[in-house]
Amino acid sequence: NHDPIRHELIVGPPEVHARHASGHEAVHPPVPGEVSVEPDATAETVYQFDQVGTVIFACHLPGHDEYGMNGQVDVVD
Repeated sequence: NHDPIRHELIVGPPEVHARHASGHEAVHPPVPGEVSVEPDATAETVYQFDQVGTVIFACHLPGHDEYGMNGQVDVVD
């Protein structure tokens, strides 16, 4: 994260993103698929893509998802 502000990476199904989009979790403990990244820092998370389909990732801090900090991973067989 080379920005002067915090970011996060949330990976998972729609219900995970709905929980984070509500803004109730500003900082994330080390949970697979959820990580907070402080300014000028690095962080990592692990997520197992174990089902075929589309998995969403996003930063849900205020305005970030709307700014385009999101995407998808297409898991194929």
